[in-house]
Amino acid sequence: MQNQIGFMIEFVYFLLLLILPITIYVNTRNVYEFSKHTGIRYFRNAFLFFSFIYFFRFVVLNLNFLDKYLNRTLLVSIESLSMFLVIYFSLLSIFCLAASFSWKDIKFISDNSLHLTSLFLASIIYFVRLPIVLLVFGLLIIIFLILKGYFNYKYKVHKIFSKLFVVYALLLFFWLFDLVPFTQELLKFELKLIGYIVSVFIFVYLNYKIKAVLKIGKEEEQA
Repeated sequence: MQNQIGFMIEFVYFLLLLILPITIYVNTRNVYEFSKHTGIRYFRNAFLFFSFIYFFRFVVLNLNFLDKYLNRTLLVSIESLSMFLVIYFSLLSIFCLAASFSWKDIKFISDNSLHLTSLFLASIIYFVRLPIVLLVFGLLIIIFLILKGYFNYKYKVHKIFSKLFVVYALLLFFWLFDLVPFTQELLKFELKLIGYIVSVFIFVYLNYKIKAVLKIGKEEEQA
């Protein structure tokens, strides 16, 4: 019974987190097209990649329903590829968040470097079976982003993104809770459920907050 309830909860949760980041990506389109700001492009891409993560998690969750239509070898291949892509897009999304307000300071940041670094690390994590690499990199980037966001906020650097300090902090802690395998394995079902609810509320809040912040940012850049 608990397995069925758990499946339904994850079904709804993955579906919501597939849709909610896409709405942020779409809602920030006009601001990006108006400003062509590189940081906003990386910021939007991070949410696009979040959606990709939950698309592939949603695929894995529903593979059992395809038993009657696909052979076991193909199902295993789809699951393996999907899990690899979950790791890849998890890294890529967090790197894009880091790039969104450090692209001016770190000269080697580019689309190619972010993709290649994510692909390299995802290969190590997946093929060598070292999920701790994901945890370590996640923690390092979270520390970097929070410190960077704090100083941007404190000294009013990069006006648009200094206002997003709370958004970054919430999103990064969500990433640590939901996308790092260790944190999921250590939690009981009840705590996972609370985490899922909080995560959905975070993304609903992000939709509201990002709209407001980017609108203000656009007005400041026009002034």
